[in-house]
Amino acid sequence: MKKLVSLVLVLAMMAVIATGCGGSSDNGNKNDTQTATETTAENKDTTVDVNNDGYIVMVTDADKAPVVGASVQFCSDTQCMVGKTDDTGCAVFKVDPGKYTVHVLKAEGYVVTEEEYAVPEEYGIVSIVLEKQ
Repeated sequence: MKKLVSLVLVLAMMAVIATGCGGSSDNGNKNDTQTATETTAENKDTTVDVNNDGYIVMVTDADKAPVVGASVQFCSDTQCMVGKTDDTGCAVFKVDPGKYTVHVLKAEGYVVTEEEYAVPEEYGIVSIVLEKQ
């Protein structure tokens, strides 16, 4: 029963986060071979369904405030994409499900490390918390 309640809470939280995070880094192409793309607040009219078509990287500070304009690198074994967090602290990557890692390249006013974060193999959300400088 505890597992079921936990699963429901996680799914509800993912839905809330996905609703707040918009943008697209691929201009509608799921298998885009570009090596660098950018997500900005200007393209927030396109949302991502983390259950069906993309990954969301959410970058916040310790106070849970969004980190706007952070450069995030999203990599597979064969390619990397770069996105910027929008005004909600989210960068969206619409790619096929698979094995990916993500790390923050740059975030003005925040401590950035070389730490890589594992991405769920199925679509989902990765949360990264940065420390202010």
